[in-house]
Amino acid sequence: MDIYEIILSIHLVFCLIPAVVGIVRYRCLPKSLKVLVWLLWIVCLVETHGLYRTFISANSVWIYHFYIPLEYVLLVIVFSGLVGSARIRRVLRLSIFGFIVLSLISSIIMGKLTEYSYFPVTVAYIIYAGVTSYILFQLFKSDWGDIFKRPAFWISSALLAISSCNIIYVAFQDIINAYELVWPWVLHNIVNMIAYLMYAVGLYVSKCGAEESEMEISDAFPLLTSQQRKVYWRTKKGITREDDAKIFDINAVTVRKHIENIRRKLSSAKLEDPNP
Repeated sequence: MDIYEIILSIHLVFCLIPAVVGIVRYRCLPKSLKVLVWLLWIVCLVETHGLYRTFISANSVWIYHFYIPLEYVLLVIVFSGLVGSARIRRVLRLSIFGFIVLSLISSIIMGKLTEYSYFPVTVAYIIYAGVTSYILFQLFKSDWGDIFKRPAFWISSALLAISSCNIIYVAFQDIINAYELVWPWVLHNIVNMIAYLMYAVGLYVSKCGAEESEMEISDAFPLLTSQQRKVYWRTKKGITREDDAKIFDINAVTVRKHIENIRRKLSSAKLEDPNP
């Protein structure tokens, strides 16, 4: 085995780690992270196919004409469940059609399946980097104390690492090929392996049971603080301000201020105050 086959084999093992964790924790996950588990298993299949084609010295590029658009669709679904802004969610969903058209045009221009243009995948990773940076910024700004307990932090950090690495790698692709450099490719794969471990942590820290609804609110609106998420969840269940005040050992006026801040942050009327 040469270094490419060794690295690809190790890469596949690391890819399987979050996929297996996702299956074990599947019943505990919100819908957006369940989609991520499906994507991870698809990635494992693509990696297995690529490794097999490497062993037999055959071209495996054709699969990316189909995989990259599928990856984009699934990741948009995942991050639509994690991003707090309704406007960004709408833009992401609308971008699906545009990206599929872009990928189709790129494939037609290439003329054959054995070649693939880096342009669509670069566009995708720029979008991923922007969305994940926004999510992480909101998390750091609003919930620093509990950030390592949040699936959104680990999942967003993983994709940001992969996206940034891929953008840099593609930018220097011509130089890497011209000088036949191996170490950038190895480093690129190491970053991906670390990101897979971060995916695994994100799936592992997801809450189960009675806390699942609160967790889904947490991932859907990462700009809310831990206390605001609890108030949001309990208020949606019809619990009064007075009961919340007793549970959290604060006064009803503070609870009302939490509700006002939640409405302001979400910029919507999704939160119904049981005591208007």
